[in-house]
Amino acid sequence: MRPSAPGDAALRLSWLPPRPNALLALATQTAAEAWRCVRTDPGAVFLIARHLPSQPGLSPQILESAAPLATARRLLARATPPQPDWSNPELEPIYQAAIRHALLAERWARKLGQCDPEAAWLGAWTAALGWLAVAVADPGAAAECWRHPVYTSVFAELQRRLWGLDAGSLARRLARRWGFPPWLSVLAGSLHCPAELACRLGADEGVFRIVQWAGLLAAEQGADLGYGISFSREELAAGLSISPDDQLTERDDELFIDEPKHAGAPNRDEALCCLLDLALALRERPGTAGNDLLETEVDRLHDELARQSRTEKDRLEARKLRALAEFAAGAGHEINNPLAVISVHAQQLLQEEEDESRRSSLQRILRQTERIHQILRDLMQFARPPRPRRQECDLCHLVHEVGDQLRPWAEEMRVRLNIGECVEAAPILADVGMIRTALTCLVRNAIEAASPEGWARVWVERGDGNWRVVVEDSGTGPPPRRQDLLFNPFFSGRSAGRGRGLGLPTAWRLVQENGGNVCFEPSRETPSRFVLSLPAHPSVTTPLPVEGDALRRTA
Repeated sequence: MRPSAPGDAALRLSWLPPRPNALLALATQTAAEAWRCVRTDPGAVFLIARHLPSQPGLSPQILESAAPLATARRLLARATPPQPDWSNPELEPIYQAAIRHALLAERWARKLGQCDPEAAWLGAWTAALGWLAVAVADPGAAAECWRHPVYTSVFAELQRRLWGLDAGSLARRLARRWGFPPWLSVLAGSLHCPAELACRLGADEGVFRIVQWAGLLAAEQGADLGYGISFSREELAAGLSISPDDQLTERDDELFIDEPKHAGAPNRDEALCCLLDLALALRERPGTAGNDLLETEVDRLHDELARQSRTEKDRLEARKLRALAEFAAGAGHEINNPLAVISVHAQQLLQEEEDESRRSSLQRILRQTERIHQILRDLMQFARPPRPRRQECDLCHLVHEVGDQLRPWAEEMRVRLNIGECVEAAPILADVGMIRTALTCLVRNAIEAASPEGWARVWVERGDGNWRVVVEDSGTGPPPRRQDLLFNPFFSGRSAGRGRGLGLPTAWRLVQENGGNVCFEPSRETPSRFVLSLPAHPSVTTPLPVEGDALRRTA
């Protein structure tokens, strides 16, 4: 499919124009002084990237050579796009996200010593190339995508709709057309790949792992450009041999640029007298149709790899939880037998005991055995739920039923519980009791996660062949490093004694038994969002509502 205007305009860029003072620094200053001036200018960074060697690193000879100036001379003779103003409020968030990624990559490269810090800096900028190119070619389109209220994991889909190509596809094309070396160009649009695969494609392992690790940290700090890095903190840290004690995220005030921040787009006339000799009327050879076809095929392969990685991760997660369920079932059975013996003997002793202090102790024992028994019952519901007795039912009705049941408790917790308004029925074929229990677990979790005077809201929307129940709350959401543990039995993000950690895994298991799924799916609007999805009933013949219509969300 032909790219829409923003993506097409970005692909026509022959370069990102550097600031005039950056070109002047390359022409007149030493390597160290020049690098200090150009390192925060994307145009200058990408100009230097065209002349890097096949081995990762940035040598002083490159900054002091005539090659970058010769390229600038050639490109200035062409119709040059406007000088980007990175302090523009619409573009600054994108620029600052790229800066934070580069700073983190450089810092960790210095800390670990596994790659050249300047190479890591260049790699982080290259990862953002697609975003920056659209920001230069069509600032409004870049700003619209950044402002769009979607979670960054679907940035690529949104960009394809708004731009015609996603940022990764743009970055791969431009890095190749601009002549970046393989170890650098592989970083364009490939941070979602395993390091082993990236190395087979030409990446340097040290640089790739550092840039990928820094991208994850930047996303945790709110500087997420949607690279699709689905690996956990622990997985990436293991690849770099980073111990848990060394994984602390830097504070915002610890990451800074030591050179003055350039404000606004510079006046090109200020430096033109020093740069007139850079003008030569040469043109860049356009790409061929065969290359375009190859690039499209690479995009398709990247998309397939990303989908396969997500599917494999979901499959492994499901296998892990099912293995935990089998373990829990066996452990619950083994614990329940001696517990029953303790309970029977405590009851017999209580009937015969006349001493009040001993009676009190025996009663405490019985209360604790009953508590353990209740925990085991909840655990067995996760481990070995009954076989579903499916029947046609209305998911919207079940949501309102659960909402009415939990609203008094929510008021007691001083949490506003909002249930979306029903527009029409959402028929499903499922076990009513199991789905009601799963919904109760999810809504209870939202109410507990919301602080007093906070809110929890629930609505139903139409998905792709299924119905989705979205449960959000005003809580802070789980930390990124704990998100992979949310559905593990006995894991709880709350303080000790406030929860058993069985609500979410029970909801997941019961919905899985009915052919659906429960997943954690945060958004830009709130970091706390869980989605329960179930197949739409196949007998539905009336038109299904568009997404968000079945239950209208209320604030």
